[in-house]
Amino acid sequence: MMHLFRRISMWLTPYKYDNIPEEALQPRKKLAVNWASVRHGQLGVELSTHAGPLNDQLVLEKLSSADYDHGLYHHDRGLHQVAIYFPKNAGVRYHFRSNKNRKKLRPMLYPKAYKSFDRTHVIPLGFHGSENDRRLVVGWNSQLNRGPMNKFEGEVKRINQSVEILWYVSIHLETDGTAVWQSKVWDASGSLRKDASWHDNSQFVWR
Repeated sequence: MMHLFRRISMWLTPYKYDNIPEEALQPRKKLAVNWASVRHGQLGVELSTHAGPLNDQLVLEKLSSADYDHGLYHHDRGLHQVAIYFPKNAGVRYHFRSNKNRKKLRPMLYPKAYKSFDRTHVIPLGFHGSENDRRLVVGWNSQLNRGPMNKFEGEVKRINQSVEILWYVSIHLETDGTAVWQSKVWDASGSLRKDASWHDNSQFVWR
């Protein structure tokens, strides 16, 4: 059965799929991962770099036919964006943590040195297993990371226990040098299940 995300895309762009063969509309596949090697740095998701900025419609269209644990990534002088489609209960697959690996990371964006910050996972570690992938770990306000953002992540994990999810994070640099983090989560029916944003009012290094 055609996935609802593709049906949404077909409604928005009705002629886009006219010539797609039936075999292209197959159920999603799971990413083959050597679980033991994740401990040694293998990433448990597959990210494709997107040349231009992402947005809600583009993410839904591009990932409408993607396999599980596949997603999109974009970074430029003012945006850092990640979107990944996950199977049910994906957030509990990875448990190995390494403060050493995380501390070695030089994030692409972080508050300036006079502000304390956490090396914060764009999407929680349990979904992908990486402590030091610069696409998935950035510098962010410690209080936000350990407070409302942590609560949000717990709520998303509970949703994901029973449904597949598409998780999209967009962090953008404001004109005053601060940054805003927006996180959106859709389920497989295309319904927006969670949507929140947090403003880190530190001055940011962005590279």
